[in-house]
Amino acid sequence: MSGRTNGRACTNCHQRKIRCDLLEKGTPCTNCSAHRRPGCRVYERKKSRNVPAREPVPIRPRAHSSSPQTASTGRPAVVPGASDTDDNETGNLVDLIDREDLRTAEIDHRGRQCFIGTEISNFNYLVRQSSLHPGHDSVFHFGNRQFHPKYTSHDLQHVPPDALQRVDEETERKLLRAYFDHVNRGWPIVDEEWFMLQYRAKDPGSALSLPLLNAVLVVGAHILAPKESRLKYLQSLFFRRAKTLVDRRFDQDRTVYVQVALLLTWYSDGLEEVVANGWHWVGVATRAALGCGMHRDITQSKMLPVSKRTWTRLWWVLFQFDTIISASYGRPQALTLEESDVPELDLCHFEGIPRAEIDFVIHHSRLCAIVSQAMRARWTLRGTTESRIQATRDADEALARFTLQLPPGLQLSSPMPGNTWQSTLHLTYNNFLILLHRPAPKHSDRDQVSEACSDLSICGGAAMAISSIFESLFHGGTLSTLWLYGVHALFTAMIHVGNDLGSPNPLVSAKAQQMFGSLAAALRELAGQWRFALGLLRLFEQRASRMKSELSTVPSPADETQQISPENGRNDNAEFSLRPAPADPSIPPSGQLREYGWGGNGNDHDRISAEPSSPSSYINGGHRFDGIRPSGEQYFSMGTDDMFLQDFSFPDASALEFFLADMDGTNQGFPSLA
Repeated sequence: MSGRTNGRACTNCHQRKIRCDLLEKGTPCTNCSAHRRPGCRVYERKKSRNVPAREPVPIRPRAHSSSPQTASTGRPAVVPGASDTDDNETGNLVDLIDREDLRTAEIDHRGRQCFIGTEISNFNYLVRQSSLHPGHDSVFHFGNRQFHPKYTSHDLQHVPPDALQRVDEETERKLLRAYFDHVNRGWPIVDEEWFMLQYRAKDPGSALSLPLLNAVLVVGAHILAPKESRLKYLQSLFFRRAKTLVDRRFDQDRTVYVQVALLLTWYSDGLEEVVANGWHWVGVATRAALGCGMHRDITQSKMLPVSKRTWTRLWWVLFQFDTIISASYGRPQALTLEESDVPELDLCHFEGIPRAEIDFVIHHSRLCAIVSQAMRARWTLRGTTESRIQATRDADEALARFTLQLPPGLQLSSPMPGNTWQSTLHLTYNNFLILLHRPAPKHSDRDQVSEACSDLSICGGAAMAISSIFESLFHGGTLSTLWLYGVHALFTAMIHVGNDLGSPNPLVSAKAQQMFGSLAAALRELAGQWRFALGLLRLFEQRASRMKSELSTVPSPADETQQISPENGRNDNAEFSLRPAPADPSIPPSGQLREYGWGGNGNDHDRISAEPSSPSSYINGGHRFDGIRPSGEQYFSMGTDDMFLQDFSFPDASALEFFLADMDGTNQGFPSLA
């Protein structure tokens, strides 16, 4: 016996829930005919089954873990229940292709958007083919219905109760304020006004994201930890909670995962720098952003205005992070502007960010665009020598135009002591100048590109600017507001200045000592927050301790001079040096520069400064640097360990292993630095 027909619609129109004229027109109906859909036949209602009534069953108490609640809000976590209809869930595909009414609807905060990809994508092809609105061809982001969490999350029933807890409200508000005052203004990852609206529960239809809240608190704790030591523990706690919720895919809004990943770059959870920490989290954010289509223009999409602004800002912050962290580690960039049509940042994109550092965000984005293009052209593996040299010249011209177009508030000629954003822009600029123009390492193969492009006058000026910036931030107590890239800029400057410590020109050497001491004090301060800085600090301090031990066993000043003076070459134990090998006394002064591998047409005075500073002491925060001892011996002091600069090398295998562990992720098990 056949089932009873409903007498109103065909199977296709019934599935799409649209009006059907099958009874009036016959098969195929108007809709199936217009879209050339096969299978136009009368829909048959499924035969209902008579389910016998069951005896009432007492309601059992719910297990504690089945509906955990947050400590302060009491909001239950979304926990999927059992269902017998798993096989009937069609996912995004059917709705995306066949439900144009759903595709063209506004994507609200509870909606789920889908990026259909470029023209090469099959999804793109099918959507364009089934669309009744050709004007939507420039739209790549469409709405889709939400899923039950069981289809998108992972094992929510067993989320650790601790991951859903909240700290006391006073601490929470203090950390949020620190984040929005010191970080979000220049790295606008979160829409502050919308976030605080959710935080105060003013919009019942849009709940606060717990992973995002914990990630914001991670950064807030990072900022305030130097002044309040207990926040170091809380930072680890917030990181653990945020990561747990991300791993469980707690949120359905994929934008949250981009934001959380970017914010977690402020936390160092060990020596691993490939599958954890900054490099890893930027990669996670990049993959999620590309999957959502953040690299495409969303102007014509049906997203809410606040979402459009957030996406545009997020894309440019992500591009900056990807560019500068790739430059720091010498690794390939994941993002390229040639594959993006996101509009440049403008004033309208900063609505919702009170006290936004608009000039910084816009100009630092432009600077990173120059850096990104120069990196791809200068250090390409398949480029010719001529093309790589030309890329350096093009980068110089672009950087020169960039500096001339800076607004007065961002120019170093108008210094604002302790200003994080002016400092960050010039750290990026000067760090890249050194990377572009420093000579090749002493013992490397002959590099024609480095020989043609090296310029010590440019590197010396850039190193001096970096030193001044860190000294200003150190005295202003704002070093904690820097992102991870600040440590890498400091490292670049210390390497360059270290090459000048043993200069035969006493003026250059004295100036280099003062700069090195200033940079070392900043490094010690940063070591309390960044594991990478701690590795660098241990590298320098272990060498200082070893040098002090060796010098204490020297029987006489004459023997000391014989052992470490430039005229007698390097210490036999040295395996690695931050400066070139000492000059041969038989080489004339003009030849010494070439022998050192300086290249270019600069001279000793160009490296640092033509005028020396007076012998002075740098004392701040318990870290002392004296340019010249009363006896006339030049030395460097970091804490309590002295390091004579006539042989600035690093024979300590343990120090090098610790440093390399931070670069390749190999944990050598070193204890924390006291």
